[in-house]
Amino acid sequence: MAKNRLFMKKLLILIIITLFISCNNTKDKFIGIWMGDRENFYNPNEGNSENISLTQGLPILLDFKKENKLNLKIFGAKTFKNIEWKIENDSLLNINNIKYKIRKVTKDTISLELFTRAEKYDYKIYRIKDKKIKLDSSSVIQNLTTEIWSNLKNYPKERNQLEFENHIEYYKNSVRLLKYNVPLKEYGIENSSESVLNTYSDSWLIGKYKNYYFISQNDYQLYGTSIYFNINQITKLNNSELNIYRPNWTINQEGIFYKSKPKTNNLLNKKALVGLWKSENLGNKKYTYYKREVKESEKYKGNLFYEFSLEKLKIYGTETDTLICDWYLNRDKTILFNYNSWELNSITGINGEALDLKDFEKNSLELNLFNNYIYKDNNQYKLNINQKFERIKNH
Repeated sequence: MAKNRLFMKKLLILIIITLFISCNNTKDKFIGIWMGDRENFYNPNEGNSENISLTQGLPILLDFKKENKLNLKIFGAKTFKNIEWKIENDSLLNINNIKYKIRKVTKDTISLELFTRAEKYDYKIYRIKDKKIKLDSSSVIQNLTTEIWSNLKNYPKERNQLEFENHIEYYKNSVRLLKYNVPLKEYGIENSSESVLNTYSDSWLIGKYKNYYFISQNDYQLYGTSIYFNINQITKLNNSELNIYRPNWTINQEGIFYKSKPKTNNLLNKKALVGLWKSENLGNKKYTYYKREVKESEKYKGNLFYEFSLEKLKIYGTETDTLICDWYLNRDKTILFNYNSWELNSITGINGEALDLKDFEKNSLELNLFNNYIYKDNNQYKLNINQKFERIKNH
């Protein structure tokens, strides 16, 4: 009996030591700087209560330090220093008394269990790369906002291989422009190997923490009103190459981008477009890439006008609303993009659009519209996707 009690006592001590060592091992794995992958607005233990520890704004950096201290960097805002954190029972992460279930810990990724609207899901954080950029912030921005960054070495010869986020242009007015191909089968057109060019624009921001640089985007339409929705690390930047560490759900990888200087149409520049242009809105009668039929009542009937000054573009039709916006040409003169401010119930934002420049001559201009809507008395009508303009007036 005494031997059994002695054995149980030794076993209990062994279990306690094992748990202590295991807990310390788990804690050690947290030490370092991590990037949060997406929004985290809820406390997993209390249903819909706001999780004040990790959601002062997004995206975030978490710098786990020894002695149970944490610096929490709100990207684009401020840093909260010396927040308390600890590991409980080798299975819970406690930050400011908010607890997260630890699903999995590896060298580079930590999965935490969150609870949102009665659903459990993974919230991942990723260890940053130990790659510092030896430039000041203005030099980083200057490097980013010159030329085109593409992970296609032979762009534009390989432009048919363009995919989302492998062709990026950064502009100093916080616009990020993406150019990529969309297979027609995604529009419901079966047995087609063809694709059409598409564009996407949003807003970008640079942040710095301990000589590490990070870049993030937010919805261009809500620029200035919404939080930034992701965070990526710049791991290399020089006159010819840009590397961005963009961790995601399945793989951790660094995207390699090369500076590209494609040949451009020397005749085309902002000054060359200044004037009034008219399209009869005929083209090839294509109103959508999707298979569904567009009703006659949805189609716009009448001429379409583009009136360019050096800074402003007026877009209007016959007796339609007039859109006045700022406009730009992208760096290889293949995309015309514009944006205008809006306000609704004291909320302001920016609406951005892009158009594919198919052809330009001194007095003719052909555009592909990605957003082919025009408005009249709060009613919405569809324009032809393809628009052929003639110059009717110089300024």
